Amino acid sequence: MTDHRDAVLRLWGRQLYERQGEPLAWAESVLEATGRAPTAVTAAMSGRLDALADSPSGPAWLLFRTVAKLAANLRGDGLYDADVGTRIGPLALRLGELEPPLASPLGEALGPV
Repeated sequence: MTDHRDAVLRLWGRQLYERQGEPLAWAESVLEATGRAPTAVTAAMSGRLDALADSPSGPAWLLFRTVAKLAANLRGDGLYDADVGTRIGPLALRLGELEPPLASPLGEALGPV
């Protein structure tokens, strides 16, 4: 059952991106929903992933970093990174479970499973 759930969530992560008309705006809304500082969101959206090196680890950091990498790829060559995208769904769901105050903002940014 867990394998099936994981597969569904990975597919959801890809579909979340694919159904967005404005992928960079979508990525920014997901970054903001993780509760990170606006300066971190700005750095991530400008592709400065090195600026995130000192961030504390945890589920919010993992989701933030994953979406930041996707945004950097989109900004750089405009291509969707399927490997990154398939991680977004499971990370977002796990973060919402671990940090209930983030569940609603994440739900708004990501949409339904």
